[in-house]
Amino acid sequence: MSDVSDLVAAAQHTPVVVIGGGIGGLVAAYECAKVGMPVTLLEASERLGGSVRTVDVGGVRADAGAVSFAADGAVDRLIDALGLAELGLDGGRVAQRTGVRSTTSARGLVPLPDGVLGIPANPFLTDAVRIIGWGGAWRGYLDRLRPPLTIGHENRLGVLVRKRMGAKIEQRLVAPVTRGSLGLAPDEVDVSIAAPELNPALTRQGSLSGAVAEILGDASARPRLTLANGMETLVAALERRIAELGGRVLLATAAESIVRTGDTYRVTGCRTTDHSEDPEGDAAAPEELTAAVVVLAADEHAARPLLHGIVELPAEFTPRSRLTTLTAIVDGAPAWGAGVYPQPADSDIVSIDDLTAQWDVGADAGARVVRARLAGVHTPAEATAQLEGVLGVSVRDAVMADFDAAPHREQRGFAAAAARLHDPNLWPAGLGATGAWLAGAGLDLVVADAQSTAERLRRGALFS
Repeated sequence: MSDVSDLVAAAQHTPVVVIGGGIGGLVAAYECAKVGMPVTLLEASERLGGSVRTVDVGGVRADAGAVSFAADGAVDRLIDALGLAELGLDGGRVAQRTGVRSTTSARGLVPLPDGVLGIPANPFLTDAVRIIGWGGAWRGYLDRLRPPLTIGHENRLGVLVRKRMGAKIEQRLVAPVTRGSLGLAPDEVDVSIAAPELNPALTRQGSLSGAVAEILGDASARPRLTLANGMETLVAALERRIAELGGRVLLATAAESIVRTGDTYRVTGCRTTDHSEDPEGDAAAPEELTAAVVVLAADEHAARPLLHGIVELPAEFTPRSRLTTLTAIVDGAPAWGAGVYPQPADSDIVSIDDLTAQWDVGADAGARVVRARLAGVHTPAEATAQLEGVLGVSVRDAVMADFDAAPHREQRGFAAAAARLHDPNLWPAGLGATGAWLAGAGLDLVVADAQSTAERLRRGALFS
């Protein structure tokens, strides 16, 4: 099909159903709608955005979920394409202020030394010794005296660090960092993915600490950005653009089944809330949608039952887990640089971000806005008590939110499993899936995956 008018007509007669209203689903819906395909998006909850959530805590707007994206990355380019200012939205970008993180110790909060994934370049630095002791520092120094390390010898971060620099550095420096930044224990981290620059530096330097020193000297990471009025601005922009392009967004409507018949799909959606007060009396009737293209943007555990009998998925590789965030205003608090990565034995809190320091999130004089992430589900009282215990401050106002914890691409085995699930031969024509369970945690990864999935499906539908 080459004639433009034929292509436009084909798009207008190629209906699309997107299941899931997180960022991945919204992006996939927008990508299909912008070429003229009729799009209906089903979201089981009563809000869009998934892991993107901006909350009001004590009159201050702050992000409880995903907060940042890379400069000139997939999200940054999408924001430009959406034209937030044209929609009357504040699309101003704010650059992250970098700073040192601290960890917990018997002496209180201690700054973590500069390193890569928590591995120090010099274990004798004062802050390192305060955390690992002199015995740990001397054991770490033996790394320089051991035989040169070779590429590919050990891709498990925890094993690598223990062998070269000892258990204290692995447990007290590396574990807080990988737990706080990736949600993973060191043995679960694939070094080749988490720090790809480490292998070539190891070849040149011959020691782990030497490689870290080289990397720190050459560090030039892209700046991290956020949106001035909160990341929900991106959600609002996508929703408005989809509506402008004629798409429908149905909230509180869960997909119950997908049935394939020939070249089309029938998707049944059911309202998840009681609308019996509707005077029409039919608000709770199931949605029966026929589509040429279905994009499944729900998480893995919602997607599997819908795909049963259509796609033979490999075994589950991301056990379901929950994450609690507590966004709070704390009084009488000093600055903690970027925040705190507590020792795993000290708290259920995996990380505390000082949003005032990182993003200039405003609060009253003498107060700061922080966000704590805790593994598992916790009550507000439990989360508040743990935050106050780690920081030694009192919480004035707080808002709690729960999320499904997304897998990280740095997890050992994730890349291979995700590659199998991205194999086009696994999926019948017109059907695809996207989301963090396929792309890995991180807004840029999720957006890029949703764009490539939508492009593959719409190209197959319009050019076949």
